[in-house]
Amino acid sequence: MDWLKKHFKALIIVIFSAVLAYFSQFAVSNWLVKQKIRDDVAVLSNLYSELYRQSFEQLSALSKVMSYQCDSSDVELMSQAKSENLFIDYVDMYLNDGRSCSIYNQEQAGRGLLDFAPENELQFNAVSLILTDNQFEEMRLKTEAGVLRFIFQQPSNFLSNCDKCLYMVVELNGREIALYQHNDEPYRRIFSGDLGNSLGVDLYINEDGVEYLVGDLVLLFSGVILLCGILIAVGVELNDTERKGLTGLLNEAIESNALKPFYQPIVKPEGNGYRIVGAEVLVRWRASHGEYIPPDTFIPLAEQNGSIDKITDQLIENVLHHIQQLSLPPSFFVSVNVSPSYLEKPDTADKILNLITDYRLDPRLLAWRSRKEPSLVT
Repeated sequence: MDWLKKHFKALIIVIFSAVLAYFSQFAVSNWLVKQKIRDDVAVLSNLYSELYRQSFEQLSALSKVMSYQCDSSDVELMSQAKSENLFIDYVDMYLNDGRSCSIYNQEQAGRGLLDFAPENELQFNAVSLILTDNQFEEMRLKTEAGVLRFIFQQPSNFLSNCDKCLYMVVELNGREIALYQHNDEPYRRIFSGDLGNSLGVDLYINEDGVEYLVGDLVLLFSGVILLCGILIAVGVELNDTERKGLTGLLNEAIESNALKPFYQPIVKPEGNGYRIVGAEVLVRWRASHGEYIPPDTFIPLAEQNGSIDKITDQLIENVLHHIQQLSLPPSFFVSVNVSPSYLEKPDTADKILNLITDYRLDPRLLAWRSRKEPSLVT
């Protein structure tokens, strides 16, 4: 319990720093994630808007020049369309008479037309977007002669090394579509915006994704907060230790009567010179190592911790002891500096008179000087 009282302030500072570091992690991680993916979101915007704009335009333009005969001219046109769009992985065509062809084979397409659930088709007049595994997989254009198809390369999730850490909800023509697979873990939204061409997007990330993106930075930030708190606590401890150490030494000095009176002459002009008429008492503390500790160091501390009255009592008794052993000239006096609070105490007068009586001295030997500033210091 004593240890707790001794280090209470430092302990509170460390605990506060730890709590601040812990609870600031969410806000800091959110901010860091948003800063980190800002460029990625811009890339994503360009990627998706360019993907669908260019693909729509190409598919429409291609359908107008195709002969729908699956001849070498049609294959050449499909190959040219693929080479002009980095997002197109494969182009083929299925004719209503059962024939098919692709960019690789004039006789038969290498990938069949797969069935899909109605909810996985987005219809735009004659053009359809087909979803597979939460990705835009295909774009199909239906004509009277058959179906012309683009199969896309899938855009890379920029958290591709963190499985199911991030997913995206795209709003297209009033319909929300979840892209990239995700699990049942809690996700938080880190971006909401418009990618253009009536394409809105919300990005969501879970704690694994946050850890993957900025985990080390969040830990570093928390560590810095905690370290600052510890440094402040150490500073408080050192300051308290220094003051408590001086307080302990001062108490030992009082107990051992190590605070001694020094006398400064009080002179009065007389003839062509001066005559000593009295002495002013100054308190001095000689430490165990032999050096004197300045009064302006320990007197304010004594007034703060309440030991100044004890020092004053001890000083007066030492002065009376010295005077008793001396033969002083008539009218000689000794001036003692005391604080106003000391003189205002109701028992001060009786206490001093009793001491003077015990030493069989004339009360007129002592003069009292009260100061508002710290007493006993010169």
